[in-house]
Amino acid sequence: MCTAPRTPVPSKPTIASISQTEFSAYARCGGPSNAHEWRAQHAAADKPSPSIFVASPIVDGPKPVWPGSIAVANEAQGREVVAQQKDRGADFIKVYSLLPRDAYFAIADEARKRGIAFVGHVPISVTVAETSDAGQKSIEHLTGVALGCSSQEEALFAEVQGATAPAAIGRVTTRAFETYDEAKAQALFARFVRNGTWQCPTLTVLRSISRLDDPQLANDTRLKYMSKGLRSSWDPKNDFRFKAITGEGWAAQRRAFQESMKLVGRMSRAGVSILAGTDVYNPYSLRPRRRVGRDTPT
Repeated sequence: MCTAPRTPVPSKPTIASISQTEFSAYARCGGPSNAHEWRAQHAAADKPSPSIFVASPIVDGPKPVWPGSIAVANEAQGREVVAQQKDRGADFIKVYSLLPRDAYFAIADEARKRGIAFVGHVPISVTVAETSDAGQKSIEHLTGVALGCSSQEEALFAEVQGATAPAAIGRVTTRAFETYDEAKAQALFARFVRNGTWQCPTLTVLRSISRLDDPQLANDTRLKYMSKGLRSSWDPKNDFRFKAITGEGWAAQRRAFQESMKLVGRMSRAGVSILAGTDVYNPYSLRPRRRVGRDTPT
């Protein structure tokens, strides 16, 4: 299971929640600044936990989306962060949405030279096909995939350049789903298979986010494992990504989730490798194991 917490060490409630799902190992897809030190601290706690594979901190552009990320503005800084995180014991490098194009390809090249995998989002400065060809091992949340399957990819890709607002990116994704091209999609899926590019769609978090306007979510019994602060952060009014969404916006989120389900099914049938992922710390993102079959397309 792949998770992407935005705090340096998993909390006791998080470990408890993961244990309820019966996973024996998980990968932290957004890790501490020094993995060697983190492992020593974790081992000293002498608490039972899953086996954990640790990423670098999120590596993002000059103005990162999340606090605690490593800001990278150019090729030289991209190469430097790969070397640093490899030396500090990261199992893989986590790339993110706002990386400049030259920095992204420098990270890809340096990671290949140093023998360390890199995974994460498809930056908006790069197409999903370029990401696969560059050797990115996995893609999270289907970022860039709908765009890569669109008959209007070139125009939509140009439109999204420079966009940082979630609403603007969401509108482009909606149009990408509306202009889905089967032949283009199958060519992209074949590329993923050929390049060994895994998909980590995190359907559970996409599902939960599409329903954040449902008041019944607040009755989830597992909320007792979460801190008051974390529960408060799950209120869409307190999250910069969701606080401006209207009723029609939530409906669009649900339609996008349904299209994402179809997209994952198509990729699976085409032989694309799929990785389970929860994106822990996003709202209601850790689902019981028994629900997976209901949330996954056949």
